[in-house]
Amino acid sequence: MTAALDTLRLFLAERGIEPERVTPPAELEAIGVDSLLLIEAVFEMEEKLGVRVPELGTLPQTVSDLLAIIDRALAQAPQMSSPQ
Repeated sequence: MTAALDTLRLFLAERGIEPERVTPPAELEAIGVDSLLLIEAVFEMEEKLGVRVPELGTLPQTVSDLLAIIDRALAQAPQMSSPQ
């Protein structure tokens, strides 16, 4: 979870959200992450961490919820085969 949290903190800091506010129990809306910024953050983490996040069925409510989605994608990454 550390790499994902670090990536998220850096991404949000570049958009004016203080990194110390980005903690696992923090509600995304309360720290200033709306649905558009959430999708941008997911794309950023996909790119930086080299994973593919499946379509979000329901939007995560907390930083922890988002990190769990990323962690699941990271766990599945070795099982994914790249097109040749």
